[in-house]
Amino acid sequence: MVAKIVWTALIVVGVLSVSGLGFAAWSTTATINGTGSAGNINLDFASISTSLISNTATYTSCTSGVGTPANTATVTATNFDAGTMCIIYANLTNTGSLPITSLSVSISVTSNVTNCWDGQTLVNTVTSLAPGASTSATNSPWIGFFELERNSQVNQNCQLSTGTLTVTFTGTLANTQSISDSP
Repeated sequence: MVAKIVWTALIVVGVLSVSGLGFAAWSTTATINGTGSAGNINLDFASISTSLISNTATYTSCTSGVGTPANTATVTATNFDAGTMCIIYANLTNTGSLPITSLSVSISVTSNVTNCWDGQTLVNTVTSLAPGASTSATNSPWIGFFELERNSQVNQNCQLSTGTLTVTFTGTLANTQSISDSP
């Protein structure tokens, strides 16, 4: 009887071993390795220029230049009196890999002694800007200006005051949708 149990156990083990080998011989695994990357939006200055409106233009100046890196620019205004304006014209290039569908601009004046300086945006949207494309006169370059407030003629604290101008460009993407598929 013990021999019969041993032989039965050996036969079961043998059958399972053979069937396991048979299964292993006929199964396979497929592996897919993939990578994905997100795009980006990045704006650089293609060009920047200024125009000065002043009653004392021979003493007043407003100059600009594209910086290094090209996503920075400098505007320097000196000897402003009340009502003087420096108008800034900036053409931008989308150096990112994704299209920009709208571009908003905000201008703020910091280090502003007793509100002597005022900044405003005249044109603040670009409808679309493809990767590698630049704004131009035909698709709305950004135009902004800053000035010494007109009421500062009577404000003695505005004499020899310094203001710092910050312009922020924010690009947005088109509405996106995600599609998924699973077996």
